[in-house]
Amino acid sequence: MKKFYGILFLSLLINSNVSAGWFSKLPVLACEVDGKYYTYDLRKYKDISKKKYSKSNMPKKVILDITDDKYSFSETVDQGDGTVRFFRYNVNRYSGVLDLYISAKYVRFRKGALRKSLTTEYTANGICKGVK
Repeated sequence: MKKFYGILFLSLLINSNVSAGWFSKLPVLACEVDGKYYTYDLRKYKDISKKKYSKSNMPKKVILDITDDKYSFSETVDQGDGTVRFFRYNVNRYSGVLDLYISAKYVRFRKGALRKSLTTEYTANGICKGVK
């Protein structure tokens, strides 16, 4: 019986370390976009699949999707004139290529804001280091 409890204890200990979560191991990306350097700390982005958010308390930095071959994340950036822009990033995990989509300026919570946030006004490409 002691052997059984020992095996059970060790299996639970090993299991808890394995399922610690891959979100704690997200990288910090150092990217170059159009000759300018940016740093994206993916550990500071919120995973919206785990918790429900309303419009008023939606985080500004959000992880959209993480797969074996890409990171997909977004952020809402205040423009300082009462408008915001929605930035969507797709980073290839093998090549480090960054695709950036920037929405048109829009006023939050106004009629048509969702449509404007999803339309792309600018696109940019870059390269990132620290992707694995």
